[in-house]
Amino acid sequence: MSFLEKVKAVFIVPEEGKQSKGSDSTESRAIEETIAVSEQIENPAAPEDLSKFVKILSDALEKHNEPGFDYLEFRKALLSIQKLQNMDESSHYKSAYAAAHAMNVSEEKLTSTAKKYLHVLELELNNFQQTAKDYLSKQQANSDSESKRLESSIKEKEELVAKLQTELGEHREQLQQVQASLTQVTSKVESNRIGFMKVYQQLVDQIQLDIQNMDKYLK
Repeated sequence: MSFLEKVKAVFIVPEEGKQSKGSDSTESRAIEETIAVSEQIENPAAPEDLSKFVKILSDALEKHNEPGFDYLEFRKALLSIQKLQNMDESSHYKSAYAAAHAMNVSEEKLTSTAKKYLHVLELELNNFQQTAKDYLSKQQANSDSESKRLESSIKEKEELVAKLQTELGEHREQLQQVQASLTQVTSKVESNRIGFMKVYQQLVDQIQLDIQNMDKYLK
């Protein structure tokens, strides 16, 4: 049995009768059943993440594991004894300690190794929290930088839009002026054409009349 499997065996135990044949979900279900706190928070960790954390912490414990019978073996024996429903908690611990005592392991060693593992886990917690803090700080810095860049870009584009809207209004006004000027010019040209044709027609009519009269009276 690997050390990881050993840690799972003594700390993360699936309920009996719930293992599915041909399924790899047993470990995830066991973790979810054992680490109940993950169900009480707003964003619980995914089963695959819990499995990863179990691996990280078990690796840390393995580095400080002493050969022979220590707290972990005591914990394993305790779990086996706890399956006996007709025994109280005191009897569970005393029976597990009897197995340790038979191997010349004292209560002091069990307690000291348990405290050592607690210290190891505390160090891992501190490392994890520092890593998470550093990662979050980096992400915050990246987010702040990107936010400032986008805010600057938005401001520039808003100013550009405002400028374009002003120019658009000016161009529309100029277009109206050009169209109004064309209307005035067209009206003026038409008025001049009418006046010109009036004078022209008067002159032509008078000349034609004089020609007719000259032909009539001078021949």
